Amino acid sequence: MIKGEVLTHDVSGSYLHAQSRMVTAVGVDSMVVVETRDAVLVAPRNRVQDVKQIVNQLKSLAAGKPPPMPRYTGPGATMRPLTSPTGTR
Repeated sequence: MIKGEVLTHDVSGSYLHAQSRMVTAVGVDSMVVVETRDAVLVAPRNRVQDVKQIVNQLKSLAAGKPPPMPRYTGPGATMRPLTSPTGTR
């Protein structure tokens, strides 16, 4: 499904919604992309239930609390970013 000003090529099973800017996608399958004036959300369709975790982080930011640091995992390693989303360590 496409809403708003969206340009695609080779896209299937995805939801693309543009509210204030053009959104373009190439080779995307089963993704959700929602662009608003304030933010852009990109997630696999089967993970949209996890959006609540992002909403909680946004609420923390609005309340002046730093959000939890994201964790990145890969084969044989776990990494954390050197800086938080606000640029502090």
